[in-house]
Formats: sequence, structure tokens, C-alpha cells
Amino acid sequence: MKLRTKISLISASVILATVAAISAVLWKQNRDLIIKNAEAAAMTESTALRNEFEEFLIVGGENMPDEAARYFFKTRREDPIICLKNGRELFNNTTTEAEAIINGYKTGRYPFVLESGARGSLVAMTIEGHNVRVYSVSVGEYDLYRICDIDYADESVGRMTAIIAAVAASASVIAVVLSSFLIGRSLSPLGRLSKSARAIASGDYGERLDAARDDEIGEISRDFNEMASAVERREASLVEAERRTAAFASALTHELKTPLTSISGYAETMRRAALTSEERGAAEEYIVKESARLDALSKKLMRLFEIENSEDEEISVISVADAVKAAVDAVLPASGVRGVRVTCGDLYGMVAADFDLFCDAVFNLLENAVKASCDGDEVEIFTEDNALIVRDRGVGISEDDLSRITEPFYMADKSRSRKNGGAGLGLSLVDAICRRYGMTLSFESRVGVGTEAKITF
Repeated sequence: MKLRTKISLISASVILATVAAISAVLWKQNRDLIIKNAEAAAMTESTALRNEFEEFLIVGGENMPDEAARYFFKTRREDPIICLKNGRELFNNTTTEAEAIINGYKTGRYPFVLESGARGSLVAMTIEGHNVRVYSVSVGEYDLYRICDIDYADESVGRMTAIIAAVAASASVIAVVLSSFLIGRSLSPLGRLSKSARAIASGDYGERLDAARDDEIGEISRDFNEMASAVERREASLVEAERRTAAFASALTHELKTPLTSISGYAETMRRAALTSEERGAAEEYIVKESARLDALSKKLMRLFEIENSEDEEISVISVADAVKAAVDAVLPASGVRGVRVTCGDLYGMVAADFDLFCDAVFNLLENAVKASCDGDEVEIFTEDNALIVRDRGVGISEDDLSRITEPFYMADKSRSRKNGGAGLGLSLVDAICRRYGMTLSFESRVGVGTEAKITF
């Protein structure tokens, strides 16, 4: 059973129960009022009869004959009256025995006091199928019983019951229909939520819900949109990771194929061809050179893998100046060969990182700057605004290449990089190290002007 159906049934049950309870209360209140008014009217008439009879007795005197009393009651033929004198039946124009009325007074009697101070009693009875009230009052030695038919009150109660039932039924139908409509409208976003979920499951990660509502449905819609955005970002991340993995595999294959082909070719030549000592020496030198490049490539790959996958590592607070000094000392031989000066500016600050890894990141930035520079150029390294900056005045990097230079094996100038023994992994290592310690690596460059690499702490 769907949620909408369940809520509609529960709402309908609550509405029907509420309407029934309210109708029952209204019915009882109105019924009691109708009966009370009928009884009050009958009591007024009975009180008037008692007063008239009392005045009649005063006029007739104490020794008034019984026939005179009978004559008084006969003149009121429309009033069902029983009159007892000293317990003896004097007059009875009803179809009911006086004894039955008197016995009825033994149970269910309700006493009352008239305005004149005289006492009386009331009893509800059913006589020959009629709902009646019997009023009993005493006047001297006379006991009067007036029987009042209030069937008309029951008829009024019946009409009232029909009206209340009709109104309650109409109200119930309208309330149930209206509540079903409102519930359906309120839950309609859940249908759209289900549709959007199916759309996302089929690959449409751009699906979103209207989250402008300020109720629980709006909260669910906003949570769903956040989830959809997270799924979309995750999917984009996976696609990008897959692309990078494919590019990495392709680049690695290419990087391995070239030196391996050369090594294999030179080795085959040395095995089959008759070479002079100079030719053999050149071949051996090339094989050693390419083998060293493969060895350096494998070590950098292992280093990159360790950085991106290691979890347990002791991190200490290190001095930026000490790490830069160690990196500068390591790059000086290469810079000296190329005739490039490496100068240090203001160096300050402390970072939370592994000393060797941070030093390796600085070394790679300096090495790249030296390789991009020409004889007589200068490479500067300094700290500024909570960042370490390496600036060169070399060949520069184009805007298209700048966004991809941290990808493994990506080289802006492949011929120059291979000539300098590069494999396109240095900046990938720097980027991995920076991300590991919560730092940011960024670049600014202009072709023919130079490049500025920045590690923001």
C-alpha cells in the first residue's frame, strides 16, 4: 500500500471519528434541550391547572361536593387528568388506571417545587406507546395527576437527528475529499523525488528538485539535491580519474617503449654487427644512459605511489628555511653546469610536513626552473604572504599547458624535457606532496617571460 493511500485512510478515519464525536455531542445537547423545553411547557400548564383548582376550592368552600370537583375537571376535557381525594379516585378521563400511575411514581420520581412553594413530582413513563410526563401536585386533600404527551418532542429529536446526520455526512465527505486532495498535493514532490532518483540511476546526474518549500518536503528536496550534487561530483571525479588513469597508462607505455626499444636495438646491433671500438662504446654509453633514465623513472613512480597511498606517517613542524637550504644545495651541481644562479630571498615560516618530502617538493620546483632557464639566468626562491615562491626567467609555459603540467608524464616541451632527462613526473610529485599536507600548488607563467611556482601553506 502506498504512503499516500495509508495517510489518506488514516486521515479519513480521524475525520470520521471526529465528526461522529462532535455530532454525538451536538445531538445529545439538542435532544436534552428539546426534552427540557417540552417538560417545562408541560410543567407550566400543570402549574396553571393546580392554581385554577386551588382558586376553585377557595370559592367552593371546605365542604364543596365531589360533583363540583368533577365538573371542574370535565370542563378541561383536553387535559388527561386523574384526581384522587384522600387516596380515593375521584376523576379519571384517561385510558390508564390510576393505580398504574401511582405505582409508576414509586420508581423514577423526580420532585420539584412550584413558584408558589407547593411541592410536586415528575415521572417519565411510556403509556400505550406514547412518551409521556406525569406531573403530580397536591391541593389540600386532593392529589392531581396530569399526563402530558411529549411525542412531539421525540419527533423534533428525530428531525434534528436527520439534519445532524446529513450535515455530518456532507462535512465528512467534503473533509475526506479535501484532505485527500491536500495530501496528494503535499506528497506530489515525493513522486517527483522518485522520478528524479530513477533519472539519476539511469545516468542523468543533472536532475534536481524544487527546494523552495519551507516544510519537511522542502528539507528532503534540499537533501536530495545535495546528494545528487555529491553523486554528480563523484561521477565526474571517477570519470576524471578514469581519464587520468588511461592517460597515465598510455604515457607510461610510451615512456617505457622509447628507451626499451632503443636499448633493445643497440643490444641487438652489438650482438649481431661487427662494430668498431668507438661505435661499441657509443652504444654502451647510450644503453647505460637509457637504463639510468628507466631507473630514475621507476623510482619516481614508486615515490609517487608511496605518497598517494601511505597513511601512517609521523608529521613534525619543520623550518621552511632549512628545507629550502637543503634543496638548494642539492640543485647547485645542475645549476652550475647550466650556468644558472639560484638566489635565496627572505625565508621564514614553519610547516607541518615530513622534512624529506617537503625538501623533495622544493627541489623539483628548483630543478624545473633551472632546466627552463638559460646560461646566465637567475632563479629566485623566497617566502611571501605565507607562501614559498620559486621564480625563473626562462622559456615560460603556455596557458593550455599550464592547466595540465601536474598530470603524470605530461611535458609542455617533450623534446627539451627528454633532452634534460625528464619524465614528466616531477610536478606530479610536488602536487601530491602539497595535497598530502594541506598545501596548495599554483603557477603563473608567460611564454618567453618566465614562470612563478607557488606553494601556499
